Amino acid sequence: DESFTVTLGNASGHADILVGEAQGSIVSDDVGISIQAEQAAVDEGAAGETQVLRFTVTRSGDLSGPVSVTWTASGLQADDFVLGTALNGLVEFAAGETSKVIELTLAGDAVLESDETLTLTLGNPVSNPAYGQTQLLTDTASTLVRNDDLALSIDADQASAAEGDAGQERSFTFTVTRSGDLRATSVDWKVAVGQGVDAASLADFVAGQDALGANAGLPSGTVDFAEGQTSVQITVRVAGDG
Repeated sequence: DESFTVTLGNASGHADILVGEAQGSIVSDDVGISIQAEQAAVDEGAAGETQVLRFTVTRSGDLSGPVSVTWTASGLQADDFVLGTALNGLVEFAAGETSKVIELTLAGDAVLESDETLTLTLGNPVSNPAYGQTQLLTDTASTLVRNDDLALSIDADQASAAEGDAGQERSFTFTVTRSGDLRATSVDWKVAVGQGVDAASLADFVAGQDALGANAGLPSGTVDFAEGQTSVQITVRVAGDG
């Protein structure tokens, strides 16, 4: 609201100015609408998990009359939400109301994908002309939906290598790579052998020892990924023979 003053002066003749000023007030009858995301970013969650994303629509200015505004969601697919979740709608303010909350229920999954941004956009503000104009002050708000799934792969660094003579050993290396969520994580690995004359056996490997010094069997271990790390190398020691 804005005020102004009207001032009298320079009266002619014998006039006296008894009250020389009067105040006027220009009352704003306009309405401003804004939207804000309550969560800046979330993890999408595992398959079967759900979480509610909330967006708050507020209005300021003249609150004496009803106001409505439409909203539309974009950036994610329909199957990213729980079945039946509305992706557009109408927000209606009764006289005196200042805020409304829009809720969308996100469905987690196990699909490796890129991070996605959910954006809600306001439009078509409507108010009774008797109550002034309605303006969109902030018409979009977004929440980042982070992929929290992880894909792991292993590849032999050598297609084949000679075993070496008795008393020697050769290192075979394998690279484990990951994509998707790059937070710190780990994965176990172990050597497996098949059946038949062409299958490797326990004697073909330089086996580790357990806590008591006994043969620990076929090589195995754990790969630890630091945050942001995309690949780790595994070494398997092969025992040569004659």
